[in-house]
Amino acid sequence: MFGSRSIDEPPFSQVSDAATLETWLTAPGPVVLFLHDPHCPISRNAFGQVAAITGPVPAVNVSTDRALSKLIQERTGVRHESPQVIVLRNGRVVWHGSHFGITKSAVLDAVAEAERDDSPSA
Repeated sequence: MFGSRSIDEPPFSQVSDAATLETWLTAPGPVVLFLHDPHCPISRNAFGQVAAITGPVPAVNVSTDRALSKLIQERTGVRHESPQVIVLRNGRVVWHGSHFGITKSAVLDAVAEAERDDSPSA
């Protein structure tokens, strides 16, 4: 939780099972995946940064869903760290950041780059 907010409130969409995770990992277009540990002060800071972007943002509570964080590492090839944001485009990792590298502007820049890459060529 961050103040009175948690990852089950917008813009977040809490992921708590492998089937839901798979839906997000294979979704078309840009997806911002947030791995959050509500007990970590650095993660709470990252929460505030990610909460400031427009959703939806699938989020995994790594303190209660360790198996999902391991599955994310296996599926994406990105070594688990928390807090962590992974931006995917059409199922491929296009950017990832952790700890203090997670800022609203860094995530928005990564999403914008992913959206440009999705644009049809002229």
